[in-house]
Amino acid sequence: MNDKIITYDDLPGVRSQVTESGGTIVFVPGVWDNQHSGHVDHLWNGKHLFAKNAFVVAAVGSDRITEEDKGVDRPSIHETDRAEFIADIPFVDRVVVCTEDGTGGRTCEKLVEALQPDIYLIAVDDVRTLDTNPPPYFQEKKKVCDKYGVTLIAYNREPPVGEAKGFSTTHLLGLDRMAA
Repeated sequence: MNDKIITYDDLPGVRSQVTESGGTIVFVPGVWDNQHSGHVDHLWNGKHLFAKNAFVVAAVGSDRITEEDKGVDRPSIHETDRAEFIADIPFVDRVVVCTEDGTGGRTCEKLVEALQPDIYLIAVDDVRTLDTNPPPYFQEKKKVCDKYGVTLIAYNREPPVGEAKGFSTTHLLGLDRMAA
């Protein structure tokens, strides 16, 4: 097991360590199923674009959370394998599997409470719609960030050449077209 993979109990110690070193915790939750370059780009952005001395903590949605959020055919890859893959990315500093129930699974609220990150990072299809027509998942994450004093940063995914939508596993698998 990769030593970058931690548990909820380790989170307060991570917060202390990063604070003492003058770093900024960038929290990057996701499913991370069927890994692709969009995942790597998102984590790279967390490390390099939004904070100096960024310390990236990625949360991997548990198998149960992923199925509840994405459907019965997901995840394609077990949570421990997804965590190992993310931990192997050099610019990810720590990885934790999010195992919360209900909307907590989508927001990782208990993780946020224990970690107290400085930034909660998400990639969206169109950041311009967040003020006028925010999706429910964005509203849930914003509520958690406001509660714990965390800066929520949402930015546009970069779409693949010739594609109208952002680079996501759901889009790559064609599941968004099947649901329409």
